[in-house]
Amino acid sequence: FRSENLKINLALHHVSLVFYSKMILVLAVFYLLFLFSFYILLENGYGVYLAVDNSHLKSSSIFFVLVVTALITPVMEEFIFRGYIQGKLYQVFLRPWLSVVVTSIFFALIHYRYPLFAFVQVFILSLLLGWARMKSGSIFPAVFMHITFNVVGVLASYYL
Repeated sequence: FRSENLKINLALHHVSLVFYSKMILVLAVFYLLFLFSFYILLENGYGVYLAVDNSHLKSSSIFFVLVVTALITPVMEEFIFRGYIQGKLYQVFLRPWLSVVVTSIFFALIHYRYPLFAFVQVFILSLLLGWARMKSGSIFPAVFMHITFNVVGVLASYYL
């Protein structure tokens, strides 16, 4: 974690295609575990605790929902959380993983409207996003991963 990583690095040349491939693989594994764990909980009678009302999505244009939920929101959240907060916390703590963990706690708390189970999943996702930011020195891998996660989630909510 170099000092130049404290700035919001917008340069894409720092991030290789191999790194993006690894991020996609990590995100895919996480998403499969996410979906599998939901399935296990539903099969064991915990559906009441996981109930999320997404009916408002189906009454909206999918294009609008994708633009807001899967494009604008992830970009803004990554600029704020991975770009600004994680960088500032690193300046305070001088330990990259501590800044990632604290940022992830904040990120999970603002998304906490579902059961504790979902809070833990958002926290783990945030750790992955923070790790991508820390390893690459750029927020773009985290933005890309966040957009991918939200697109899959919106499409699943819209069509399932």
